[in-house]
Amino acid sequence: MAAGRISRLLEAAALWAAVLALCVIIAAMVAQVVFRYGLGMPLQWSETIAVYALVWVVFLGAAALAFQDAHVSIPSLTDRLPAAGRAVATVCVRVSVIAFALVVLWISWGWLTRGSHQMSASLGVSTRWIKLALPLGVGLIGIAAAIRLGGDLAALVQGRFERFPRAHDGED
Repeated sequence: MAAGRISRLLEAAALWAAVLALCVIIAAMVAQVVFRYGLGMPLQWSETIAVYALVWVVFLGAAALAFQDAHVSIPSLTDRLPAAGRAVATVCVRVSVIAFALVVLWISWGWLTRGSHQMSASLGVSTRWIKLALPLGVGLIGIAAAIRLGGDLAALVQGRFERFPRAHDGED
């Protein structure tokens, strides 16, 4: 199935890019400690690059979680629904996520393309590159929701409600 392959590819790309950004944060912080306390020469750019990389970690990590359908949820209401109700609720959630992603994508793309951008004093990099994380991450979240929506709709129409299990079996 092409959608499954695309989903796994995008998930892996988002996850590995987030891991790379996390490694940049760790390297920048270790370098800052070594240079500041070991050599007595603090780095001017390490905190800035760590903060910028953290923005990318957040949005790419959120996208990777969306492909895994692993975002935090509170299923107390949906767990009380019958299987068909859980299916309809899932479809409604997917449509809502797609709508939200489209709105945020539209706003952030305008912000990215028409907004003003500054140059980072310590890195000499335009803030445009940091702002790009928002439309890219949210766009990937929307794609993940759309791919999952396709499978959810097919399962709903075919009456395959096992795709929509309860989050827990009622044991406390």
